[in-house]
Order: sequence, then C-alpha cells, then structure tokens
Amino acid sequence: MSPRDTTSGGVLENTVLPALKKYYKYDKQIVRPQLSFGGPRHRIDVLLEDPDKADKQILISLKWQGTSGTAEEKVPYEMIKLVHAIDEGEGKYERAYIIIAGPGFTPKLRDYYFSGQLKKYIVGYEKLKIISLDEFINLANRKRL
Repeated sequence: MSPRDTTSGGVLENTVLPALKKYYKYDKQIVRPQLSFGGPRHRIDVLLEDPDKADKQILISLKWQGTSGTAEEKVPYEMIKLVHAIDEGEGKYERAYIIIAGPGFTPKLRDYYFSGQLKKYIVGYEKLKIISLDEFINLANRKRL
C-alpha cells in the first residue's frame, strides 16, 4: 500500500494566502505548544493579524479533502483545539476560522458543518466559524474577517 499524498493542504494554503495580502499580515504553520492539550503542540495553519487591530489575532485552520478519507472527521476535534487556543491565549486571539475545501468532503457532512448544528455539542462554538474557501476569500477581499 502506498502512502497517502498529504501535500494538497499546501495547495489550499497557497490559495488562501494571496487573498490575505491586501489587508492583513500573517504567519503560516505556527506551532504554539502552550495552546495544546492532550498532545505536544498545536500547529496553526495561518495566524492572521489585522493591522487595524494589532493586539488581536485570528486563527485559521485549513481542511482539504481531495478524496474520501478522514480529514472531514477531524473537523470537530479541530474546533475543540481552536476554542481551547482562544481560551488559553490570554485575550490575544479574537476568533478562529476553519476553511473546508475539496471535492472529497461528503456533501451531507460538509453541509452539516456549515449549518452550525455542531454548536449544541461543542462548548465555545461561537468563537469560531466553519466556512467554505469561496466564502473565506470573499470575506478577506472585503476586509471582513
């Protein structure tokens, strides 16, 4: 059995970053050990800073699913990790986004994530938003993140 190709997440990252350049500063692939729970570290895909609010940052997680697999099942756990990071960030992190993209997401599950129904299961759900790549780029282009 050949190993799975996990490099497509980088393609998603390289799609998102140009949309941020006009209005935001950012760092990518930031490891914050102090924000982790149950593991050695928490890797933030993109850490965004709005120059108008330099004391607040936005956490961005990218989830690409090119073919059927487990990335889509990891979304609720990523939500919990991001809420934890916001809570433990001493007021530094304003909110978080999880960007879902790729043809491999099961339509029914993808729609469930976008619907907001997970809020009844995840404490702190209101601190983050699960959105499509198109919606994220639209918000970034209009400086509405």
